[in-house]
Amino acid sequence: MFSVELAVIVFIAAFTQAVLGFGFGLIFVALGCLLFPAKEIIPLSFFMGLFMDAMLVVSTYKYRPKKKILELVVMGILGAPIGVMMFFKLNAAIFEPILGVFLFLAVVILYLKKLSIPHNQLTRSVSGFITGVLGALFGVAGPFISIFLLSDRSLSRKQNIFVMNIYFVGITFVAFMAYIFKGAYSDLGVIHGGILLLITVLGSVVGLSFGHRLSKNWYRYCVYALIIFSAVFLVFP
Repeated sequence: MFSVELAVIVFIAAFTQAVLGFGFGLIFVALGCLLFPAKEIIPLSFFMGLFMDAMLVVSTYKYRPKKKILELVVMGILGAPIGVMMFFKLNAAIFEPILGVFLFLAVVILYLKKLSIPHNQLTRSVSGFITGVLGALFGVAGPFISIFLLSDRSLSRKQNIFVMNIYFVGITFVAFMAYIFKGAYSDLGVIHGGILLLITVLGSVVGLSFGHRLSKNWYRYCVYALIIFSAVFLVFP
């Protein structure tokens, strides 16, 4: 299923996630589904996404916040298998418009600075679990977890990126192993897979160098814009 168009999409997706901390799955799934069936694109997003997430965790490790994130990550890992099972058994199109409207309303509330989510063990557990299910189901977790993280305005851009990607590593690994078991990568050759990973690295390197120029406010506005894009994509797939 390799093509030049797919390679360009991978670069754009990797660049976006390197700058904002999320967006690989969103961009890749949204644009990739214009070329290939979702049943092929969503598993492929986890193949490259796991590598991308791990790179960003390493690059932002020294900026990790002191706040507890264990519940967030563990509950995401527990929710991911449920999302994978739903992917194979349910019609995701039923949920997409509802989630799109939710994302749009949430980002409007965030922009108006009236959304204050307490960051405690309960909210970390609930947010982590729900996002784990949705992320594995749609191949898109960033918009959902970023809403929770952006409500804590004490986190810097790099801290947000670290927390999001340590979370992504957990749920992406679970989904990736599940899709291997299901044989979702049987048609992906070693050469084509390697090329896609190299393009992922190139896009992330360019994105990391660009991301350092963003102020905290511009970072927040860019995240808002990406969440709105995801909402439109879910409502009008």
